[in-house]
Amino acid sequence: GLLPGVVYGRKQEPLAVEIPYPIFKRVYKQAGESTIVDLQVEQGVTEPVLIKDVQLDPVTDVAIHVDFIRLDMTQEIEATIPLVIVGVAPCVKDFGGILVQPNDKLQVKCLPAALVPEIAVDISSLAEFGDAIHVSDLKVPAGITVLTDAKTVLAQVSKPVEEVIEAAAPVAPEAPELLGKKEEAEAGAAEGEATKGETAATNKEKGEKK
Repeated sequence: GLLPGVVYGRKQEPLAVEIPYPIFKRVYKQAGESTIVDLQVEQGVTEPVLIKDVQLDPVTDVAIHVDFIRLDMTQEIEATIPLVIVGVAPCVKDFGGILVQPNDKLQVKCLPAALVPEIAVDISSLAEFGDAIHVSDLKVPAGITVLTDAKTVLAQVSKPVEEVIEAAAPVAPEAPELLGKKEEAEAGAAEGEATKGETAATNKEKGEKK
């Protein structure tokens, strides 16, 4: 099917476009939102653009609309570049630390030609719990100005959460019922009642004889 979209920017009128969905899916996977794409806006005419916003169906997660922004190759633009974790953190490998990545994108400003698909975050220096990599630690390609605060944490190693399982308090077993004792007690009580009955009858007979 065809994916509807709109091209805007450079003080020009917005232009409605339609792109074959399989082609868009392939290009978006490769380019993301930080790589220049040559978009054919009409027969034989292409424009350098960035994929700016992709709307997804909330149920199927399939793209249903896309925005493209026109580029002036001589003017700086603001863009978002994804961050990719590379390397192995010794603290994770050797001590079971948990790698946390609170931020996975970087806001930048540069000429369109200086844009890169992604920027690497090397975590091989994270040797102890609490070690972190900040924006200021990144190796950013020439021509790119970082807008994200330099103190922003991009990756950090935390201690694993220890689950404490409390053992249930032992339940004291109930004392077994002593059947023999109970039966003896019941028998004794019955015998006592019988004796009382006999005594009462004897006393009654004696009273009648008098």
